[in-house]
Amino acid sequence: MKKLLLSILLIGLSFFTFAMPGYTSYIPDSSGEYIFYRDNSFERESYIGFLYYNESTFQIKYFAPADNKNNLPEKTVAIAVSIDPSSNYWNMTGERILSAITSNSEDLDILNYLHDLLYEFSSKRIKAGNISPESADFVKSNKFMEIGKRYSCDYPQFGGKVTIIYDPLIPMFNVKSIIVSDGSTAFECVAIGSLEDSNDLSFDNFKGIPKKLPETKATTIKNAGSVKYTTKDGQSITLDKNWKQAMDNGWVLGDTAFATLLIIPHNSTNPTQYLTYVIRKLLANQQRYNCLENLEIIYNEKTKQCKITSLLFSQKENNVMKQTQILTDKNNNFYNFSLIAYNSDFIKNLNYFNKIIKSYSIK
Repeated sequence: MKKLLLSILLIGLSFFTFAMPGYTSYIPDSSGEYIFYRDNSFERESYIGFLYYNESTFQIKYFAPADNKNNLPEKTVAIAVSIDPSSNYWNMTGERILSAITSNSEDLDILNYLHDLLYEFSSKRIKAGNISPESADFVKSNKFMEIGKRYSCDYPQFGGKVTIIYDPLIPMFNVKSIIVSDGSTAFECVAIGSLEDSNDLSFDNFKGIPKKLPETKATTIKNAGSVKYTTKDGQSITLDKNWKQAMDNGWVLGDTAFATLLIIPHNSTNPTQYLTYVIRKLLANQQRYNCLENLEIIYNEKTKQCKITSLLFSQKENNVMKQTQILTDKNNNFYNFSLIAYNSDFIKNLNYFNKIIKSYSIK
């Protein structure tokens, strides 16, 4: 819990200038960002992951968990590729196979499929043009999976005509999902993250996102009398005496939950772009996988306030935490309130935690 709290407080929010070949991303990519997709074009449960090392080096991997019912072992096919970053198209200059590859046709087919994805994703992203929440053709919705620009094209690997939904919150190629002609989703983002350092193995160790997320034993929280806290920058929150102040802007409820009040200066000439950038950084949690299928982002134009609700899955601990964040653009700052609790505890004490969220205010 303390390590997760520290990682959120120390999140880096400085711009990088890395670019993808052939197009300018609304949000520049940063070293260590990664994205995983569920690829429904395979008969077995399968995932595709992209990892951004720098503007000339990437990793792409295929992963399928063991399928005991059909007697299928776990399978991983991973390659690191290098490209010419000055090129205006995906110009690969080298590759290195990172996993054990056999000479059987399945492994070779997957390897070729990964190559095709890189070339096709790059080509189609270039043709899709500008991907920006400021564009008239950018669909806005309270449902995260519906947000983005829709681009229709022919994609033989997915059966012909498809619609690709693009969103700058998704790193690298900005692909959120691929919808085929019958309306079903063939390819969809499921988890986003960011490597903490060179020793972080969260990309390598990814084992999938269970469709039924795990539950933990929950306890009932009894209110112990209200206590209002106000930070020097004017943010206020009402907790109770069960909470302990861990730092000037952070409080913990034992090992069950914690809350923070942060301020992120921006002084940006384009607050919408910077807000998108900040949200993407906040979603790329360095300790847990952010489950994108459960993500909600609600923006209030009138109050310039964005509410983000997400589920954070720990593969190691096999549990889920729920995070609610409120970002408010005011006085050239983004004020950030965050409340994280184990999801089972949040559900059992819904009124208790919602009351805390509603108590948040800024002078």
